[in-house]
Amino acid sequence: MENSAPEPSSVVLSEGTKSNPTDRKLPRDKNGLPVRDPEAQDAGPHSQIGKKEGRNGDYKQVREFDKDGNPVKDIDFTDHGRPDTHPHNPHEHVYKPSKTGGTLQRDKTPAPLTYTDWINGLNK
Repeated sequence: MENSAPEPSSVVLSEGTKSNPTDRKLPRDKNGLPVRDPEAQDAGPHSQIGKKEGRNGDYKQVREFDKDGNPVKDIDFTDHGRPDTHPHNPHEHVYKPSKTGGTLQRDKTPAPLTYTDWINGLNK
């Protein structure tokens, strides 16, 4: 019987990553848009682990990319100091096509992250 499980995402340690990969900022281009690490150019679907500077201090963030290097979603490990609008910690923000068809836009509405979502994300 053929295994129909999806291929797992790659984990690629980036240059400069020491003992704790979450101590680095996730890379962005000159316009502030998310980009994958140079080491992951041929990795296919993968995730980045790092930190993001927030108004209330740094927090951990995971960014997931598809096989073409497009951001799929960010997983934020904070309520951003706004538990009324971000009641789930962690939660995800999905990247959606823009209305004009250009650059993908990060949805500002947080979605709860479930155990099933997490496991399925690991198995992409």
